[in-house]
Amino acid sequence: MKNSTGKKITAEKLFEIFYSGNHAFRGDTQVIQDIYFLIENNYIHLQKEILGTKEEYQKLVREADLTNIDITGGSTDHVAIKAFASQKLPISFISELHFCGFFPDLISRDKKIVVECGNTQNPEKIFSYFLHGVEKVIQIPYSSIEDKEIVGYSFSPQKDFEKFYKLWKQSELDKLKQHSSLFKNDF
Repeated sequence: MKNSTGKKITAEKLFEIFYSGNHAFRGDTQVIQDIYFLIENNYIHLQKEILGTKEEYQKLVREADLTNIDITGGSTDHVAIKAFASQKLPISFISELHFCGFFPDLISRDKKIVVECGNTQNPEKIFSYFLHGVEKVIQIPYSSIEDKEIVGYSFSPQKDFEKFYKLWKQSELDKLKQHSSLFKNDF
């Protein structure tokens, strides 16, 4: 499987995109495998977007009074990534607005683009976003020491995503029901 840059994306790289930073939760690999499957089978499109240089980001962190920026939620690094994204992406965003059971770091005013920054504890929320009309989710992981650029990874549902996803989840539910009915008389 190749992403839009022509480079092969791996499940391990997807894991790093969602679970970045040295305080990252290292848990749910199944959802990463699910996202990988959906990308590999063209239900989700993945595109790498360079937002700017790490030098520009570090300058923002050094020079900006992040306490006076109208972006809330998280550590200084987290707020800085959100501020950087809101400056670099050509769209007006709202910070931490309640949407379909979550509080995305940034959401466009028309609710078509969601930006999640840093470490994401629950990457499966992109599925909910897509099912509620979001056309693009940009995940911006924390950068590593050796990174030269701040990069966002744009996930977009493709034509048959919603139909396939609903059938897939119904199939999983049917299997669970069948399995649980085998144990009804055991209790």
